[in-house]
Amino acid sequence: MKKKWLILTVALMVSLFLASSSAVSAGPNKPIECRIDIAYDAHTECPDGWTSCWYGPVRDCTLEGLEGHIMFVAVRPLDWKQVGNTLHFFEEFTIYTDAGEIYGENAGIADQKKIKYRANGWVTGTNTTEWEHLVGSKFFEMGTVSVLSEDPPIFDAPDTLMRIVPAQRPMP
Repeated sequence: MKKKWLILTVALMVSLFLASSSAVSAGPNKPIECRIDIAYDAHTECPDGWTSCWYGPVRDCTLEGLEGHIMFVAVRPLDWKQVGNTLHFFEEFTIYTDAGEIYGENAGIADQKKIKYRANGWVTGTNTTEWEHLVGSKFFEMGTVSVLSEDPPIFDAPDTLMRIVPAQRPMP
């Protein structure tokens, strides 16, 4: 009888140990949050062939070293759709940091009446080992766009929330 209780107690302790270790290991997988102040205009930073892009600083990150600049360029224009006041759009982004670049893609919607937008996508690559752990992570942005102006910037989106969430997306 004592042998059965000993086996049951050991099994219970092992299961409690395994359950507690998985909760502890989830700690580093918290979302990374930053703020971006982007403007849409004919920036000198836009890639060759692009007359305009979204560009601006990345700041106040919960992950040290991620501060720098970000650029969004429009892609797949034939897939863009206007439905009522809602624009469905597709972009590629590059985050420029002191340690290297982070690349990704997203798809989003912009409510042109409320001047709000949100986009979801993926981190698809990097040019440095410093940011390899972010490849396959989910990318999210949400903000409010200014009204159209005649003077540059044409639009700006200050204090936009940018979030990178660890994920397991397989990369091709």
